[in-house]
This record gives sequence, C-alpha cells and structure tokens, in this order.
Amino acid sequence: MTRNHIEVLVVGAGPVGLAAAAELRLRGVGVRCVDAAAHHNVTTKALGLQARTLELFERLGIVEAAVARGLPVRRFNILSEQRQIAEFDLGGLDTPYPYLLMLPQHVTEQILRDRLVELGGGVEQAVELIGFTQDADGVDAVLRHANGRREHVRADWLVGTDGAHSLVRHQLGLQFEGGAFREEFATADVRIDWGLPMDELYAFLNRGNFIAYFPMVGGWHRVAIAYNTRRAPQGEVTLAEVQGAIDACGPVGARAVEIGDRSRFVINQRTVQAQSVGRVFLAGDAAHVHSVVGAQGLNIGVQDSFNLAWKLAAVIAGRADPTMLETYAAERRPAAKRIVTGTRRATRMTLLRRPPAVLARRRIAPLVLGRRRVRNTIEHALSQLDISYRNPGASAVVKGTPVTGDRAPDAPLRYHGMASSRAAPVSRLFEIISRDEFSLLMVGEAADVAAGYRHIHAVAENFPTVSEYVVLPGTGAAVDADIAATALADVGNTLRAKYGIDRQAMLLIRPDGYLALRHDEWAPGVLRTGLQQWLQPVRSTLVEEK
Repeated sequence: MTRNHIEVLVVGAGPVGLAAAAELRLRGVGVRCVDAAAHHNVTTKALGLQARTLELFERLGIVEAAVARGLPVRRFNILSEQRQIAEFDLGGLDTPYPYLLMLPQHVTEQILRDRLVELGGGVEQAVELIGFTQDADGVDAVLRHANGRREHVRADWLVGTDGAHSLVRHQLGLQFEGGAFREEFATADVRIDWGLPMDELYAFLNRGNFIAYFPMVGGWHRVAIAYNTRRAPQGEVTLAEVQGAIDACGPVGARAVEIGDRSRFVINQRTVQAQSVGRVFLAGDAAHVHSVVGAQGLNIGVQDSFNLAWKLAAVIAGRADPTMLETYAAERRPAAKRIVTGTRRATRMTLLRRPPAVLARRRIAPLVLGRRRVRNTIEHALSQLDISYRNPGASAVVKGTPVTGDRAPDAPLRYHGMASSRAAPVSRLFEIISRDEFSLLMVGEAADVAAGYRHIHAVAENFPTVSEYVVLPGTGAAVDADIAATALADVGNTLRAKYGIDRQAMLLIRPDGYLALRHDEWAPGVLRTGLQQWLQPVRSTLVEEK
C-alpha cells in the first residue's frame, strides 16, 4: 500500500488548526491541514480576540492585519435589573494591545489562511479524516476526499483541532471529565437602535434572563442570548426573538432593526481527560468546551496551538528531546480547566433567578467588583495575560514581577550599538524578539559585560536557536567589548522596573513569550540547566563555568 508521508497532519481548519499549521510552517515543518467542510467558514461565530492572543499574532506576523480589520473595545459593562453592577476597563493593561479586538471568526480565519499560504502551506477542504492508528514512530491516517477516494497518509504527528465533536478525540477513546454544565444560546448579528456607545461591550441580566451585546465594525452587534434549557425556543433565531430578549433584559427602549448571521447551539462546558496520547494531540474545542461568556474559547484554543507548535517543531528538527512534548498537556490542561471553572461561575451568576439571589447580586456585586484590585484581577483574567506555567509555590523576589513560567512583559528598548543610543528610535521587546526562537536577555551594566559575558556566551552558543541580547541601563555606558550579543538600552529602565531587577538578571524567553528561565545573576551553570530543560546542546561548553 502506498502511503503519502507528512511530518504533521492537522485535522480541522478553524482558527486553532490554522494557527497550528501556520506556526509549524513558520518553523519549516512539513504540514497538511485538512478540513471535512467543502468550503471555509463565512460567518461571524466567535468574535473577540484577547490581548494575549494578539501578542501571539504579533509573533506570527499577522497582528497588524487583524487590528486593521477589527474594532478595539476597552470597556465592559454589566447591568443587573437595569442597574450597573460592574465596569471593567482593559485600557490600563500592560500590553501593546490593551483591548478586546472584535473581529468575526471568518475574518480571523482568512487572515490565518493567508499567512499559511505565504508560508508555503494551505488548507485542503472537503478532505475528511475517517480513521487512524498509531505506533511508536508515527500515525497511519485514512483520509476521504470529496470524490470518495481514500488516501492513506503516514504522519509523524497528528494534531486534532476538529471541534467539540472531534473524531480524533473519539478515536483516542478520550472522555470529557466531570459533569456537564449545559447551556443553550442563541446568537445573531443585529443592527440595534439605541443611545449607548457603539464601542463598548454590555451584558444585561434580569432574573434568569441574559443578553450580551458585542460591538462589531460597521455599527452591528453580535448578540448572545442565554436560555434556561426548559425555555429555549426552537428553529431559526428571529428578529422578534432578539427583541423579546432585549425587552426582558434591557436596555429600555432599544430596538433590533435588522438581523444577519444567526445560530442556535448547546454548550456542555467540560475538559478532556488528556490532551495527548502518544503521537496524537488535541487542541481547542476538541480538548475543552467553554461558554461564550467572556469571549474565552477561541483564544484559549489558539494559545494551545502556539504552545504545541514550537515544541513539535523543535522535536522534529532534533533540537529537543521528545519528552519535552509532555509539557504541552502539563501546561495547557490547567489553563483550560481554569477557564472552564471561571466561565461556569460567571454563567451561574448571570442566570440567577430566585429573588434573594438576584437581590444579593445587585447589592453585593458592586461592592466587590468596585474594588480596584478585584477589577484588575478580572481584567487580567479576561485578557488571559495572567495565564502562567510557573511551578507551584514559586514567588517573585519583588511582588508582582514575573518569575520562571510567567508571561514575559513588553518594554521599550533602543539598539545600543557601540556608542550612545539616545538618538536611536525606541523599539519594543516584543518587536525585537518577534523572529527569535529562544531569546536570552542578559540584563546588567557595561562592567558586567566585560567581566561575565564570555562565560554566558560559552553556554548559549551551544544552543543555536538562542538569540543573545545584552540589556544595559538607559543612561549607562556603551559596550566597548567585542560581543556576539545584540546590545540594547533599557529606555527609562522600564524593563528593570517591570521585572523587578536590581542589578543583574538572565531572562530566557520561549518562542511563545513565556519565561523559560528568570535568574537574578549571570550564572552559566544555571543557564545551562535551564536551557537543557527545553533544548539539546550541539556540543559541550568550552569555557569553564563559574
């Protein structure tokens, strides 16, 4: 039997599958991305892109295209029985993208598809996975084409991004964990006549009724209506149904005047018992299903793809041991479970019906959610900037600053060169390292470079995918040593402040923007250990470690 070979077979061409395929192609991996649907999606579906997703899109080279076609939304208002109980403002988040970007899913998919094509890949529509088996060396998959032809494919790895009813998950025999939390929703693109701002998100709650308004480009809103399962209508969502939900929840006097894309669906919020088995991985809705509340599901799925793709690419290229792939499930399952838990709690709060509970929500919620610290916690959770892979019990030397496993914050930097950098234009950390695999930032002063750089470099040069940077104080002396690292000036010493660095630090940043290592001195032995957790050296260190 003839079997076509591919390094990675991605099953499903929604945002999660497209992100995985594009990230793998960016790193030179051979990929086939297949989708059972005859045509790509042309409807709104999921809408909001969170700040953390946009940061990852920057690394993929598509964030400008996304921002140009979307609507940034910074304010999120929640009202209970017509009284405001919460107001969140994403504008103060420490990110280049302090907002929720409202971008219809089909537009997001188009941007990802275009990038995949630029990278030499593409999507094969009307190609359905009908079965697979795996052994220690790969996966044998059977694909069915639109004309009925069956194709046998030998893939080194398989990634299932084929949605909540995933065939890949069923073939693996994996079940969702825990009891299902069932929700029924109606969603529709609606043009609304009202007096509220058109660039803010609103959720109106009223004694078991719920409606949320997600603004879109062009004056439309994506409306989401949650139902108690005993009261959910049947059939197509109508303008009259939307108006009924508006009348039941608010705002008073608002009129639904035109309806576009619409759908009705049931969600059982759950996570799968395992996100990988052997050489097969699950990502997105194939691994975890979330409520539409909070615009979390698409984002957590896309982040699955970024987490997995760089690890798969490193293993395929022989730069990392295959055991490193175990960190995918170890990192992503807790993140998904946390999102499911959070959206369940939020949904329960929105659908309270009994008068005592409703009264408590209206009176207590403003007191709790009015606290700046509480709002800040929720805003970071909504934007998914707080997702961390730090070890249990890890704590920062300076409270609120990142440790190993946390997301690496952005900061303004200048290229230092061999002389004064004050005339150089200001750039950003994320921009500078966007094309790197691993980025090693040696934060210190010119004297530290002269005394210790060669020992650090002797370790780092054994790992070819590590890019080296020396980060000097913004007003410090120029580097007068001949070094292989790129010299940067810390504008306003902002990076040092954000990371809580006193004098020295080594920051090793992963391809997905998380800290693989943070250590507050230049220690070659610590760096070697940190790098070997992720990568394989090409040769032994030539300079004695201190």
